[in-house]
Amino acid sequence: MKKLKMEITLVFSLFVVSVQAETVRLVGGVNKYEGRVEVFRDGRWGTVCDNGWDFTAANVVCREVGFGNAVTNVFGQNPGDASQPILLHNVRCTGQELRLSDCPSKTGSGTCDHSEDISVRCSPVNDFDVRLVDGLHLNVGRLQVYRNGTWGQVCDRHWNDDSADVACRQLGYVRSDSWVESYKLKENASPIEFDLFQCTGSEGSLMDCVSHAWNENSDCGNTVKIQCSYEGDLAYSQGDSRFVGGDTTMAGILDVYIYGEWRTVCSKVWNKDEGKAVCKGHGYEGAQEHKGNPNDYNKSLVIKRPVHAYGIDCSGKKSLNDCHFKTDKLYIGCTHDDDVAPTCGPTGLSGGGIAGIVIGSLFVSFFLYSCCISPQLQKRKRNAARPRPPPAQPNSTPNPSAITTSDVNIDIEPAAVPSAAEIEPPSYDVAVKTPSTFVEPT
Repeated sequence: MKKLKMEITLVFSLFVVSVQAETVRLVGGVNKYEGRVEVFRDGRWGTVCDNGWDFTAANVVCREVGFGNAVTNVFGQNPGDASQPILLHNVRCTGQELRLSDCPSKTGSGTCDHSEDISVRCSPVNDFDVRLVDGLHLNVGRLQVYRNGTWGQVCDRHWNDDSADVACRQLGYVRSDSWVESYKLKENASPIEFDLFQCTGSEGSLMDCVSHAWNENSDCGNTVKIQCSYEGDLAYSQGDSRFVGGDTTMAGILDVYIYGEWRTVCSKVWNKDEGKAVCKGHGYEGAQEHKGNPNDYNKSLVIKRPVHAYGIDCSGKKSLNDCHFKTDKLYIGCTHDDDVAPTCGPTGLSGGGIAGIVIGSLFVSFFLYSCCISPQLQKRKRNAARPRPPPAQPNSTPNPSAITTSDVNIDIEPAAVPSAAEIEPPSYDVAVKTPSTFVEPT
């Protein structure tokens, strides 16, 4: 994960900042649980201005330094040295961040001076307090339990779902969720403090479960990793999705269940492949709008929910459940103005497809009429306009040999003899060669 820290660039809505080597500390307090917030960046320590700062940001700092939740903010009572730079101002945390560097902020002092340096006071930690570390969200990570002044890991040899449920409830969630194997955690060198916890599932905290401290002579292949959820008894799968804020089931602000949490999705990491996958997963042919505009829907239903910042790859996938959620590629600082809000097309032909077929049919019909039907009709009209040749004259002399006694007498009406006006004039050559045959009409 150290390599990951050096390589990933987190994209903020207001600026771009690297997370490499940044650290937070509390300085100048009466004990280790309080002090002026200082961050380390570009080889130097500096203070943080209090404009935009709130209790949510204080909680993020307290968690990052390994203490309990924030007790209070202290404004302007512990200014930094005048020689120190002010490195951050206008910090805006949602409360879901693991580190202060994950919160959108602005670099530098802005209009601040050291009288506005922020300090915080955190609650202390006690034995059997728990936390999740090394992940990208508060509810997912490697379990650590505090014991004798040290945060330590738990061996997973005897760990079960009942113990996971107790740990999650202790952290403030409803239950544990299925662990997603593709979730990447950074390496952790903290010691193993517990060999096992045996819980029935009804306990209020791990302290109420049967536990065994770690035996140095034991062998542990893996430590406990858990994912917690707020979703009660409902079971969801990684990549489940739903449309929120619209009037139909085919469009709306996209809500996705990833790593135990329902969140909206940032459009900065969303392309046509992802839009097509989510619509196919909902039973539609594809996405008519793969990003859409979240302002067209009721944003109040998601405004308090965080935005998923993962890079998502759905190339060649038919459902969002099958897509790859990149925990090593984050886009931090997305707001609900960046939410994905796709519109799916109905199963079968979309309106555009039907219109295309109709237009194509009309074009083909016109082509066939122009090339085939119209010339034939014109040819028939020309033929109908030409005069007809005279009918052949019947032979008035009967053939005696063709008449037998068995013949039946049949009255045959003689064919009408055409008038001279109806006879087609002879050609010049015929008239010259047989002049007596033709008589000029009087």
